[in-house]
This record gives sequence, structure tokens and C-alpha cells, in this order.
Amino acid sequence: MRVWYHRHNIATAAVVSFLASLGLYWVNQEVINIWFAVSTSLVFLVLFYSGYINPHLMMRARMKNGIFVPVEQA
Repeated sequence: MRVWYHRHNIATAAVVSFLASLGLYWVNQEVINIWFAVSTSLVFLVLFYSGYINPHLMMRARMKNGIFVPVEQA
């Protein structure tokens, strides 16, 4: 549950590191191959969507009228 409570911080760190790696590639394109950069970018985008954005979309109906119980009570 600790990861769920800190998901915004983890997502921010992931996006910042992703953008930093793209910036590093943009500055020095000899570091990695273009296909490796494209494939890792696609993997990042798919995993970020499925792990961070999609749960919010799937649970948005329950977040309006749901009853949230603290972890200690559950």
C-alpha cells in the first residue's frame, strides 16, 4: 500500500528521468542506438499508461461514491 500512497511522487520521478534520458539522447546521439531509444520509450509509455493512468480511468466511477476505509481497518 505504500506504493499506492506515493504513486504521484513515483510517477513524477519516472517522467523526469524519462525526459532526462531523452534529453541526453538528444544532446549526444552516439550514446545509444535510435531503435533502442524508440523501443524503450514505447515500453515506458505503455507501462506508464497501464500502471498509472489506466487505474484512474477504471476506478473513476467508484471514486465518486465509494467508501474508503483506512488500511488498518481493512
